[in-house]
Amino acid sequence: MARRPNPKRKQELLDGIVHYLADNGLGELSLRPLANALGTSTYTLTYQFGSKEDLIIDTLTHVEERHREALATSFLEGERNPGAAFRRYWTWLSDSEHGRLTRIVLEATTMGMAGAIGYREFRRELVNAWRDAWRTNLDGQLANRDRLEQTVTLTTATLTGLTFDLLSTSDTERVTGAAMAFADDLERLVLANN
Repeated sequence: MARRPNPKRKQELLDGIVHYLADNGLGELSLRPLANALGTSTYTLTYQFGSKEDLIIDTLTHVEERHREALATSFLEGERNPGAAFRRYWTWLSDSEHGRLTRIVLEATTMGMAGAIGYREFRRELVNAWRDAWRTNLDGQLANRDRLEQTVTLTTATLTGLTFDLLSTSDTERVTGAAMAFADDLERLVLANN
C-alpha cells in the first residue's frame, strides 16, 4: 500500500515555497532549484504536491488564505471607519515580511491576466476576498447599494494599483503617502454619503 502525502510536511514545505517564490518569482519556477533551496528533493515535492502546477496552485491557495485571514481578523472585522481599516491593511501589506506575500500575489495576479495555468482562479479568489472584505466593512455605512458597489470596486482597484506601484518601484514613502491620502478620501466619501 502506497504512503499518502504528509499534511504536516506539506505545510512546512508551503512556508518555504512562499519564501522562495517571494525572492525568485513564479515566472521562471523550476522544481530542481526550488528543491535545492528547500533542502529536499524534486521527488519529495512531486510526492507531496503531485505536479509543478499543483504545487503552484497549493502555494497560491496558501497565500490567499493568509490574506483572507489578515483581512477578516486583523484589519476590517469590527472596524467601522473604512479609512482606518484601509490604513491598517496597507501597513500590514507593505511590511517587509508581508510584502513577500504581496509580491507573489501581484505576480500571480498578472500571470492570471495572461491566462497561465492555475492563476486565473487565484486572481478571482484574491480579488473576491478583497471585494468581500471591503463590502462587509462598508455595508451599512453606504445605504445606496449602487454607491456601495462602486466604492468597493474603487477601493479594491486602488489597493491593487498601489500594491503594483509599491512592488514595481519600492518607493515606500511616496506610495504609502498616496495610500494614506486615499484612506482620508475614503473616510470623507463614506461620511458624505451617510
